[in-house]
Amino acid sequence: MAIRSFTTDSTPSENHPPQDAAEAPTVAALSREIGLLVRALRKRRGLSQEELGWRSGYCRTWISQVERGIACPSLATLHHLALTLDVPLTAFFPGGGPGDAAPSGETSAVP
Repeated sequence: MAIRSFTTDSTPSENHPPQDAAEAPTVAALSREIGLLVRALRKRRGLSQEELGWRSGYCRTWISQVERGIACPSLATLHHLALTLDVPLTAFFPGGGPGDAAPSGETSAVP
């Protein structure tokens, strides 16, 4: 089986289920949205980027890149950030924004 690379365009491909191209978000758009959520959650907790980085095991510059949508965090990284920010992992996905986030111990589906 050949390994396919992930593309950042919103055109459906063999790697993704068919979607209406107008509705399919790009990786860049998702990265920006996740970054905005990370920033809002961090500020709501009264943490600096340096403090969030220290608590989650990442450097401040990387946290900054995530918040600006330059870096696209992996699911494992989002899990670490969710634990650090005391929100469920779903807080980073549609329908689970910062206003809807409950403490991670209450609703987290990730052990």
